[in-house]
Amino acid sequence: MDIATWQKASRLYTEYQRRGEKLGRIKLSELLSVTDRRARDILFALENKSVIASDVDLFSTSGTELVMADLHIPYQDDTALSAVFSYMEDQHITPSIVCILGDLLDFYEISTFNKDPRRKNVAGEIKEGKDFLLGLRNKWPDARIILAEGNHEQRLQRYIFRQASEITDLLDSLLEDKLGLKEINAEYLVAPFHIGKLWHLHGHEKTGGGYNVEYVCNVIWNYVFDHFIAGHFHRRQMKSFKAIDGTVYWTACLGYLGGELDWAPLNKWDKGFGIIEYDENGAFRADVKTIYNGKVY
Repeated sequence: MDIATWQKASRLYTEYQRRGEKLGRIKLSELLSVTDRRARDILFALENKSVIASDVDLFSTSGTELVMADLHIPYQDDTALSAVFSYMEDQHITPSIVCILGDLLDFYEISTFNKDPRRKNVAGEIKEGKDFLLGLRNKWPDARIILAEGNHEQRLQRYIFRQASEITDLLDSLLEDKLGLKEINAEYLVAPFHIGKLWHLHGHEKTGGGYNVEYVCNVIWNYVFDHFIAGHFHRRQMKSFKAIDGTVYWTACLGYLGGELDWAPLNKWDKGFGIIEYDENGAFRADVKTIYNGKVY
């Protein structure tokens, strides 16, 4: 199965779950334009996967990754982002991979809660996001740029499902097209993936809430059971876990790079980003940096 088909199937399955409906084999076959047997196999994989089972690719690599999350453009923290880029320049780090681990955009206007009409519209948000990605490409012309789908990007897909379900197929790559990802040779991934031996996920894949965000790594670990890095929670955390055979697993949650958001005036959010160095065997050395008052620590 190709990556595009799996991504679309995952997106449909998530939306049907959100609506409390069951996505059946016949409907999936129709929506994906695949055979009945292929739809059955895909549905089996969807119904029996954990977070880690959403394996869309294994990126074999050596080099350095810059990983950021939760910019929430157009409400990004420009001071924090400037600190990230200044740090990379001062340390003479040229990343071979630049990963935005979800929530590049906020999509405030199409959220389901009450909205302030004075805020920026969807077109304005996307334009700012496109300009930001173009800036990354200009800064690092040889880097592999990866944009992972977060729950805020999913707002656009949910809006399409609600308001234009009849033409969903025609709008399937709307966000990728409007962000100009092909033009800058950037990838858009909608399921957890791993680079080397490190799993990447936004963090919203574990639904239901009901747990203390002080222990994000503990919670996600119970679904991944492997090395991982995540965003979503706007908290900077790192923790290791040791298996009975002595294997040590490294896990982390990135701080966010957004500004103040009026729906959470009181919070414990941290600013941060990650630098990951990989060898040719996929082993890695990771460092999650803190940004405080525009300085990197």
